[in-house]
Amino acid sequence: MQLIDRARWDEAMTSRTLYLFGSAAPPVFDVADVVERAQAAGWDVCLGLTPTAASWLGGSLDGLAALTGHPVRS
Repeated sequence: MQLIDRARWDEAMTSRTLYLFGSAAPPVFDVADVVERAQAAGWDVCLGLTPTAASWLGGSLDGLAALTGHPVRS
């Protein structure tokens, strides 16, 4: 009996997901650059922010979600 689909397992194990978290510190304003660099290196980036960092980037959250292809979590 095979418990897993080998093709799906191989695909899942070759994809690269980066969970990037930002907090309320000045470097958070450069998070889009970090996302772009990680994507250029082949990573699928999911972004999480502390509530204060999310408030600092409030006007950019939709753009960051579009950039990552995932909702920004806070």
